[in-house]
Formats: sequence, structure tokens, C-alpha cells
Amino acid sequence: MFDIKRLGKEVIRSYPNTNHPKGYRWNYTSIPEAMNWCIGQSETNFNKACTNNPAPSQPTADSEEVTTW
Repeated sequence: MFDIKRLGKEVIRSYPNTNHPKGYRWNYTSIPEAMNWCIGQSETNFNKACTNNPAPSQPTADSEEVTTW
């Protein structure tokens, strides 16, 4: 997963004969928000130079199936 973020690769989970369970077949064409780590509240309270990433949001439905990429 670190290489996906470092290299800016796509994440494709919805494709023919996928083994990902329904409800988790999300495709991303850019780095997903869920890969951004949130910093602990105590760190942001005491370090004013520290800003937190926005809380990631889960997709509401599966993505369309990708047949070529």
C-alpha cells in the first residue's frame, strides 16, 4: 500500500472474477483518502504547527466493473 501512494498508482478492486467482497469493490483513479493517516488529537492539541488530514470517508456503493486498464 505504501508503494501505491508513493508512486500515485490506481487502486482497482472491481474487475471480472474479483475476490473482493461486495460492498468493498471500490476503484480509485488517484490516491484514496483512506490512505492518509490521521494524526492523534493530543499531538494536534500541543503542536500548533501540526495540521491533521481530513477524516476519510467510505464510498457508499461499489464502483463499476473495470474490464480493461
